Amino acid sequence: MLKCLRILIVTTILLSPVLIIESRAQNYIGMTGSDIISNMDKSMQGFIRQKGVVNENFNYLKYESNDGLQTLLFFLGQKNRCVEVRLIFDKSLYSEKVKHNDDNYTKVGENRWTEKKGRKVYSITMTDDEWFYTVKIRETGKQE
Repeated sequence: MLKCLRILIVTTILLSPVLIIESRAQNYIGMTGSDIISNMDKSMQGFIRQKGVVNENFNYLKYESNDGLQTLLFFLGQKNRCVEVRLIFDKSLYSEKVKHNDDNYTKVGENRWTEKKGRKVYSITMTDDEWFYTVKIRETGKQE
């Protein structure tokens, strides 16, 4: 009985960041890089910023979870503002992520969802890759 309780507690702790990330990630779109860093430091204690990442083609911020199962990328565009969020997860989290997306967003196709916040519309797409899967979140337009 005690062993089952421990497993339940550990599973809950490990999966909690998955649910938190997905629900907060859209809110970062449109934010500046410095605002993202500040918010991540406050709200995502289980993630560490990877400062040594350099890419001449893309401007982005990279965070990795303490357990190494998740990577969070914020792609920055004009005026250093976030235009896309990518969440890269270990395959072991796939079923939980699909359920979370089905429960929280409007399903519009296989591994595709949409979310409306105010006048903004966001697309959430999930790609099942060989060793991991990726969730991409972008603003797709504005509601009338």
